Amino acid sequence: MPSKRPSLVEGAIRPGGDPNEKSTDSNCTTNQCTTSVRDVRLECQDDTNSPENKETFSVEDEIFFEEDILILFKLFEVALTSRVTDPEAQRRTEHLFPIQKDLSAPIWHDIQEWFSDHPSQVYRHAAATLRGPFSMVPLHLLCQHPNPPLGVVINLVNSAPEATRYIDDNGWLPLHYACCWHCVDLIEVLLEVNPKGALVQDKQLRSPLHFAVSKSGSGTNTTHSTEEENMKQFKTVEMLTDLYSEVVEITDEKGRTPLHYAASYGASQESLQKLVEANPEVVNAKEHLGRFPLHYVMANCPRLTSPVTLKFLLDRSNEKNIHATDNEGNIPLQLLTRKAANYNPRDDNPSRQNMEACLNIYLNAKPPSKHVPEFCATLQSLPRWLREFSVTNENVRYILNKNICKRFPTM
Repeated sequence: MPSKRPSLVEGAIRPGGDPNEKSTDSNCTTNQCTTSVRDVRLECQDDTNSPENKETFSVEDEIFFEEDILILFKLFEVALTSRVTDPEAQRRTEHLFPIQKDLSAPIWHDIQEWFSDHPSQVYRHAAATLRGPFSMVPLHLLCQHPNPPLGVVINLVNSAPEATRYIDDNGWLPLHYACCWHCVDLIEVLLEVNPKGALVQDKQLRSPLHFAVSKSGSGTNTTHSTEEENMKQFKTVEMLTDLYSEVVEITDEKGRTPLHYAASYGASQESLQKLVEANPEVVNAKEHLGRFPLHYVMANCPRLTSPVTLKFLLDRSNEKNIHATDNEGNIPLQLLTRKAANYNPRDDNPSRQNMEACLNIYLNAKPPSKHVPEFCATLQSLPRWLREFSVTNENVRYILNKNICKRFPTM
């Protein structure tokens, strides 16, 4: 069989379409991307169209062909855990393809072995474009792994470059998954083949950048991300924003920018800086409820990263936004108050300490230039353990004394 491989970008053939037509769609629907043996047989000739290069299939060949392309998808399914741990997956695959069943060994060797045993571009293309559950192709499965081998990545992408543009039932490209895991080498390959993927939005209108800043390394309130995790996130954000700076302005279905997500989930400081460098005005962007990123970090004040994130946003926000109300009349401080109400004052845990730190940072910001009833009312509604902490703040004492003087004028 011919084993001529197309380049990463040029000559991509859309399954089920004209073999002479290059795929230019930014998104492929499920109907467009369904592979069948009949479709693949149309593609079994190289660019010369010479009769000696045509491949023919018997009925038996078609049966083995379908089994062979199915096995690669099954291998990527079990590769999500990097190990063959699913007995049912073993039962389904062992009669189709001889696999080493070492339950303690990674599955990547078996995947590379499949590529070695199938040098034909026909087989590789058919396997790489096979749709599975939720309209996923193998590249979607690969991108859900935090650290896939680069050799497997290149083999799979070379087999079907157009698969980088396929969306699943959620509207996610493989790039959306890869950005969630901050797999830098994989993201670099995906963006090289499909750079416009950085701008693609899923069914909830989220871009890959939304995914990149939604998952910090820690994911908890009590532990820091490692330096390596922070660097991987920063590299992911850097690649996306350097390619298209306007990606930081993309909003989801609720009007939230990637910076709203970063404020919620606790992105690294380097990632926050990169977002703001791309467009400083995103700090002052409102979502549909009228909330700034500042509201979001205050609503997630128990997180370990929130105090530093809050300081970062306060230093760059418009003064009028620090005490601005959302559509429901909430200033950022009110969102912290609601969160604090769920904590026991006797609990001496990092989450409570993070809330105290956020409150102190917020109160140390410039106080309202004019009387803000919501600010004073919110101070009074703080849980007792936070209210006692807040009255020692110099800015709070200044505001309270100023209001007392207005209420009780002297002769």
